[in-house]
Amino acid sequence: MEKLKQITIESRLTEARNETLKKVNQTSLRAFGKMHGNDVFAWINPAPRELASTIQSFPYPVFWLANANDVLKVCELLPELNDVSTVISYDNTDFYLDPKAKVDFIGCNDFEMAFSLSSIAASKRSVVLFTFSGENADANYNLFEKYIN
Repeated sequence: MEKLKQITIESRLTEARNETLKKVNQTSLRAFGKMHGNDVFAWINPAPRELASTIQSFPYPVFWLANANDVLKVCELLPELNDVSTVISYDNTDFYLDPKAKVDFIGCNDFEMAFSLSSIAASKRSVVLFTFSGENADANYNLFEKYIN
């Protein structure tokens, strides 16, 4: 009886650990190889400070496809967006970046359209970064994986 309890506890702990590892893997920056010669990364629910630091650490200008909320939060930390060349918002066309930000901005209301624009526009040497947050984060991430693979 005691051995059965121990096995049950161990299996629960193992299952909980696997779930935690799965979540960490999903919510951390992931590399996806190359798209049009550029390194591609994706991140679900990035913390604004970590995202801003990551953007600043890339060796090339960032071509960033994100929801408006992620963009606005990073702009609070990095108003000039010096390390970003282009921003495509996939969920809002009606917001404005800080005038200090010298980036190309494209607003879309649809992830599929934004993704097709990113395929066309990310032609010069850059890092392509996709971030996904909010209520549709998982669905948009799944669409991204479908397109990228």
